[in-house]
Amino acid sequence: MTSSTGDVDHLTKGDYDRFTGRDKETIATAIELSDDKHFFHWELEFPEVFYEGTRERENPGFDAVVGNPPYFSISGLSSSEKRYLKSAYPQIYAGNSDILYYFVGRGVEGLRGQGNLGYILARYYAEARFAEGLRTYILRKSQLKKLVDFRNFQVFPTANVLTNILVLSRADVPRRYEGKVLRIKDDKQSAEAVEKALLLENENVFSSFKFGSASLSGAPWSFSDRTAQAIKDQMLSGSWQLDCFFEVVQAMQTGMNQVLVVDEQTARRHRLEEPLLKLLAKTGNVRRYYIEDLRKYVLWTEVDDISTFPNTMKYLTPYRDALAARYDIRAKGADWWRISNPRNADLFGSEQPRILTPFMSTSNKFHLDTKKHYNDGGDLRGIFPRENNPFDMYFVLALLNSKAGEYFHKNTAKLKRGGYYEYYSKPLGGFPIPRIYLTTAQNGRSTAVCQYIALHDAGDFERLRNMVEGANGQDDTLAHDLLSYLTQVVPYKH
Repeated sequence: MTSSTGDVDHLTKGDYDRFTGRDKETIATAIELSDDKHFFHWELEFPEVFYEGTRERENPGFDAVVGNPPYFSISGLSSSEKRYLKSAYPQIYAGNSDILYYFVGRGVEGLRGQGNLGYILARYYAEARFAEGLRTYILRKSQLKKLVDFRNFQVFPTANVLTNILVLSRADVPRRYEGKVLRIKDDKQSAEAVEKALLLENENVFSSFKFGSASLSGAPWSFSDRTAQAIKDQMLSGSWQLDCFFEVVQAMQTGMNQVLVVDEQTARRHRLEEPLLKLLAKTGNVRRYYIEDLRKYVLWTEVDDISTFPNTMKYLTPYRDALAARYDIRAKGADWWRISNPRNADLFGSEQPRILTPFMSTSNKFHLDTKKHYNDGGDLRGIFPRENNPFDMYFVLALLNSKAGEYFHKNTAKLKRGGYYEYYSKPLGGFPIPRIYLTTAQNGRSTAVCQYIALHDAGDFERLRNMVEGANGQDDTLAHDLLSYLTQVVPYKH
């Protein structure tokens, strides 16, 4: 579409009748799109903020931007709208992310230098691994002044979302600075009490601590206070990370549990072939040190020819169309009877030892699975040793289930609604395994430990205490090694 000064005048006045042919069609399309998409041009709506006369201001933008972005994923937007967001905010875009990402980006763009932004947001962006681009963008474009973490306190009773308040200042040239975190102590308080306490930064309601900008990156922001950070640093110091020696993986999904998960009665009634029946474990029945028996099986139909298992084939045939219609089966062009996503089946079906844990839990719940349980919905994580693993599985299990281990995880992992924490591959992979250096002879340690355990089992605690105190007073090296050695052998012996 060619234009002249006169054409522009007619366009700005809404006089479209003088245009003909393709130009008129283009204008009509633009008007239709504008009516449908409700385009909003900030520079045109607020020219006094961005321009002085006919020239752009030296420091254009708003002094303050305040908002509460909506809570929804961009998965529901059209393809063209997603393409726009990806092209406009390539540093932030992360697939079907939350719309709040782009509200933050647009809000920061609209600020003048040193202008301030305050948003109340769904809190997950601070910890979610897919929000790394957003966190990096915030740190490069601004200074994070304050973050108010409401944790499990429900700010909006009708909105099924946990929130925090983000306060930042526009700064295109990042420099070192200090920010503040306010974190609610008790999420059972009334909204009125929390509101008053927030205005006054009441220390009885909110814990308060500072953080240095150098401690932040695109990695998840866990924001530990000084005490918690010091404890975490001490646990990490001189330790290996779990993912150096273990692989943390997600379990499989059948895609149709109502057919491919069977109880004992169903298995007997249909005489389902035993090699296909795998014990079922789910998030809800994995406990600390044990698994509750559900008396159910995953019908593991990941075989090349289901007709070699005639009873199972007869059982599945009435559901053939529904099984064939599963998304993953259609996408892969797989046989209709197969498992929808046999994720990591080579590990779960192997003879390797494995530790299982729920993918979300209110506390550390790890169990050493010796019966080779399978899963039906991808809601378990399995921890499998790598070839270079030097550790006894019971030793690692004891560390994961310990109070110290739970403290570390809860100050590292992502918090969800109801006090649940994620037990995903990344936070678990960073779990510290202490390096234990023993300097005394193996036979001396073993003999002493056997004596201690025998006294403990016999209930002779007074003599046991005297022996431990005697060893501690006479030989500090032996006492240190015995305590370190006990952390490895006692979980195995008990």
